[in-house]
Amino acid sequence: MTTLTITAKGQITLKREVLSHLGLEPGSRVEVDLLPGGKVGLAPVRVQGSTSWADYWASLPPHDGPTVTLEQMEEAIATYVGEDDQRITREARERRAARGRGGA
Repeated sequence: MTTLTITAKGQITLKREVLSHLGLEPGSRVEVDLLPGGKVGLAPVRVQGSTSWADYWASLPPHDGPTVTLEQMEEAIATYVGEDDQRITREARERRAARGRGGA
């Protein structure tokens, strides 16, 4: 058990082992729950949307399928969304090709 000292201002400094255990760093926020018997519970506040990229990637299932090129993705999208989108995709390709040949 860790013992902490209350300052004259009523503040408590958490020791490194407590901060580490809770996964806290400077600027982190904590929730305090008042429990029966004069006890308190302390827990880190986890903000939605603040997950690190490493946590995000670790949460994804492994990719077992084939690698798909951008052109293959565009074709798949055009196939499923209808004729109008196919026309738009075709025109975009023609514009890209024209730019590649020095056209406007």
